[in-house]
Amino acid sequence: MVRGGWAIGLALAMWGAVAAPPRVVAQAQPVDVTLQGIFGNDAFLQDGHDAVVFEAHNRTSRTLRGRAVVAVEPAFGEGARMRHEVPLDLPPGARRRAVFTVFAGSGGTRLTGTFEHEGRRYASRVLSLAYAAGGRSVVLLADPPRLRSGLLDLQIELPLPGMPSSARVVPVPIGVATLDPRTGDPLLPERSVAYATVAALVAEAPVLARASATQRSAFEDWLRSGGRLLVIPRTEGDLRDPALRGLIGDVARDASSALPVASRLVPPAEAGVRLRCGAGARAEAFGCSRALGFGRVYVAAYDANTASNATSPEVRALVQAIVAEASASTAPAPLLRHGGQEERATEPSFFASIERGVHFRALRAALDPNENYRVGLVVAALLLALYVVVVGPLNFAFVARRGRPTLALVTTPALAAIGLALMLAVGLVGKGVRMRYRRVEFAEAMEDERRATTRRYTAYFLTRPAAFGLAAAPGSAITMVPGAGGDVPPVAFDDGAGGRLREVRGRLWQTLVAREDSVADLGGAVSFERVGTRLAFVRNGLPGTLRGAVVVDPFGAFYAVGDVPPGGRVPVPTVARATLAAPGSVAPADGSDPAVAALARSLGLAAEDDLDLLRGLLFFLGGSPAAPPVPTLLARLEGPGHDAAAGRFARDEEHRFVRIVPRGPDVPLAALPPPSTQEAE
Repeated sequence: MVRGGWAIGLALAMWGAVAAPPRVVAQAQPVDVTLQGIFGNDAFLQDGHDAVVFEAHNRTSRTLRGRAVVAVEPAFGEGARMRHEVPLDLPPGARRRAVFTVFAGSGGTRLTGTFEHEGRRYASRVLSLAYAAGGRSVVLLADPPRLRSGLLDLQIELPLPGMPSSARVVPVPIGVATLDPRTGDPLLPERSVAYATVAALVAEAPVLARASATQRSAFEDWLRSGGRLLVIPRTEGDLRDPALRGLIGDVARDASSALPVASRLVPPAEAGVRLRCGAGARAEAFGCSRALGFGRVYVAAYDANTASNATSPEVRALVQAIVAEASASTAPAPLLRHGGQEERATEPSFFASIERGVHFRALRAALDPNENYRVGLVVAALLLALYVVVVGPLNFAFVARRGRPTLALVTTPALAAIGLALMLAVGLVGKGVRMRYRRVEFAEAMEDERRATTRRYTAYFLTRPAAFGLAAAPGSAITMVPGAGGDVPPVAFDDGAGGRLREVRGRLWQTLVAREDSVADLGGAVSFERVGTRLAFVRNGLPGTLRGAVVVDPFGAFYAVGDVPPGGRVPVPTVARATLAAPGSVAPADGSDPAVAALARSLGLAAEDDLDLLRGLLFFLGGSPAAPPVPTLLARLEGPGHDAAAGRFARDEEHRFVRIVPRGPDVPLAALPPPSTQEAE
């Protein structure tokens, strides 16, 4: 009986061991990673530069010294376009944050954030970017951001590209800037290009005052490049903040205005609150405003972020009017949006590879020595024709005279080898043995402004396989043009002074195209003297000569001014030299427009390669350097620009252009008419 009980107990124990589920011990990740847009994921758009916040949490009891890595990848396909990294030390239990400025292409982009330590990837997060059908975002900087609920589903009308008489209704994404929970300081980009997808920043004055000097410099440069800032004061003391007065000038509450003025931009309860605007500021129905470069700063007379005002239709109409004014085709703006993506390349999509951006293709070809060496092509064609004659009739005539048919087995390969050697020699001489670059720089500034929005494209031609680094100028952002880089993505590293690219790799006889964005100091300003509304004289306040200056009117006709020396004053002719394609109607880039050749002569560009570059630049800009309703001055600047490659490449060609936009009529902001019934796209 005992023996049987022992057997039964053993059987029950074995059954329990098999039937009982295994005990799972959860293994926590040693590091947690979060990745999100600096203004939230709804406002993180794929249309140029943007900022992303990487945060890592060390869950271990030891210090981890590693790197924060963000890889920019196509949404459909494999391989990163760019790899961003920065050293990051994580003490036990600590959280650390890093802000990356990334370039997100419009062909679909995803970001992968990873913490790497001793060759291991501890954690990874993927962020897919939002798509906005033409609308840039509104960002709120307030504590708390009550305005957000009143701005949800905000829409504006945008003109269709190339069809200014037609419009579409697009949604406006709403972003929110976060505050540090310990200090209350705002988390804002430290690079102006990171605002590329932002149309307007709506900020409470006391919160904006806590921005650091670097953050302030970034959003001020963004304003100069076409941004809009609406400042909301809580108290009258906020209007006396020195930083705010540096943007808007002297403003104060106007106690002399006793009668309230009704406006669709002012809540009825605030109709009696007015501001007195100082010199250089424009009086608005809701407060004051002042132009700053291509952008504008607005100051409201009332607190729009109170519980009652934040959801009012008047405050919503005010923000909508500011965004619409910033997006209007008639607003003064750079032709190349600061930090935005105008160039396109062959990018993978869900269906197939899509060829985008024929406008940039002509400029890239003009910068590429591989596509721009006519002499070598002519010599190669002549050698091929000569080879056909020699290896054919002449060779066989020689064999026939010798009476030895088998001699052709020797002469034909010998002649082929000689032809091959000659072709290789032509290719080597034609392409050259020097590593060299071609560069074009396009700076844009408003009249009487020292700082200019600047875009620079540099094509680096490699005569051997190589890996090298590129360092942007202080305050600039550098990246490789999508579709124009090597097989291995370069590594972007920010050391605080300026962006750097490491491990830029290229093959034999390959051309890599880099792009730099900045807001640079011209060293002075250009102004105009008017007779009525006509530009009569150009005054050059720059330290260098304006070479071959021309004034292009809104219809494309240009007037040759000529060289304007430093401090000089030169009249603008009243007779046009020629007429370019009207802005928006792109002229052919194949050289069939004789007006482009006339413009090249006026600018002092005589070489055929220079003419090709001007054609490509105009094609990229939309056919004309002017944008209605005001004319534009275009000229060349002297002197070399910043050398990102630090002398590793020899300079082949470099051209620097400057575009100066006169100030037009100053019309106060008005509420938009009721929206159309067209559905938002």
